Amino acid sequence: MNKVRLIILREFITRVRKPSFLVMTLLGPLLIAGGIMLMIYLSLQGRTDEHVLVVDTEQVIAPSFAVRIR
Repeated sequence: MNKVRLIILREFITRVRKPSFLVMTLLGPLLIAGGIMLMIYLSLQGRTDEHVLVVDTEQVIAPSFAVRIR
């Protein structure tokens, strides 16, 4: 069992010492946070009021619309 522990420790240390692991450990959370902040920024920029004109001459769907006054 001691040999298995040594092999696992050696493999872990060789993986952690790679520069790509160290860079992505630091950059990964920053990239995720930046992506979330970008999505929030873009969603706030796209807010506009839309006006839709519905022509219902037969009064079929007019009773189902509620009038909203802002």
